[in-house]
Amino acid sequence: MVTARSWSSITDGVDKTKSSPEERQEMQQQAVSLVNQISQILDTIPKEMILVLKTNDLLRSIEHRLGTENRSDGFLEEMLLQSSDVPQILRRNYISSGYRPLNRSIHYYLLSAFRLHNELVNVWSHGLPLFILLLYYIYPEVKESQRIQLLVLYFGIGCLLAASALTHLLHSRSPCDHIFWLIIDFSGIAIFSFCTGLQRHVCQGSSTKFSVYYLATLTLVVGLQYLTTCLLYIHRPFWKKRHLIRFLTCTLSTIWINIPLFERYFDQNSDDLGIHYHIRAVQWLILSSIFMGASFPECMAKGVFDFFCYGHQLFHLCILAVIWNIIQGAQYDCLEREFSTEQNQLILHSLIGMLIFVFVTVIFLRQDAAKKYEKVVMM
Repeated sequence: MVTARSWSSITDGVDKTKSSPEERQEMQQQAVSLVNQISQILDTIPKEMILVLKTNDLLRSIEHRLGTENRSDGFLEEMLLQSSDVPQILRRNYISSGYRPLNRSIHYYLLSAFRLHNELVNVWSHGLPLFILLLYYIYPEVKESQRIQLLVLYFGIGCLLAASALTHLLHSRSPCDHIFWLIIDFSGIAIFSFCTGLQRHVCQGSSTKFSVYYLATLTLVVGLQYLTTCLLYIHRPFWKKRHLIRFLTCTLSTIWINIPLFERYFDQNSDDLGIHYHIRAVQWLILSSIFMGASFPECMAKGVFDFFCYGHQLFHLCILAVIWNIIQGAQYDCLEREFSTEQNQLILHSLIGMLIFVFVTVIFLRQDAAKKYEKVVMM
């Protein structure tokens, strides 16, 4: 009735084969025998739902007449959804509208980077800085100094920004896609955390406490934060204690990343210009956690900040301030310093090991998420 296709086509999947003359003839022959069943079904459907279905048919017929059914600017493609229209796992706290339709093509979500919706600011607030990082930091460093310590840090920052921008752009397609792209986002955070700790460890040298064991413990702490965040989001996304566990593991990871700087934090040496940037990075990180954890300011006026200035967008801006201060501090730390071949090899081997770990983890977590969410229905 809804698809105008035969039962065999619906069972096999209407997208797999086009309607054939034989199928249309079969529908015509069986139409009379189905009238009573169709009438009984219509009696059980709320009148509002029938109106929605007919309105949808009307819009599609208009699109067909205008030849816009395959274009991304058609009537139906422009419709944004309310929070009640999307699965619970895709909803943001206190954000009532501006959600993109589900189950569209990848092409639609890529083009949504140029249309207004509630993720638009999140896409560009980390997408644009990625290009700035490439043009003003990575390219000059590769062309001139080629300091592997800074390049590793820039690589980690680039992974963070790219993963975040792509996640906000593509996660809305389905619950399964949402989980996968959140895993990618968490992976970018893990790589960024590891690269930051690695760069600081190498630049501080032997003055760091328990420097022999630092890389091993850094890998353990970052890996713990990464795995717990991903696994709890896959299996217990609505568990209230999940946020507490994530806060604790993120705090532990932040402390471990800053261990190489502890002596400088408590040193009164006014000539250490780099440490002032590191201190400001921590301050911005604390501020970002307030916006992220408290869903501020949208918690004070639900629906008012659906498109602009809600907490996660402000969190993104704070993270940009964190990144800028980390870069400035790292440039001072690496200024006029010579690094041995062994140190450079240590950096590369450690980074490669971390990337392999993240890559393998993403593969297994994606399979785990697909088993759980491929049959998720609207909640």
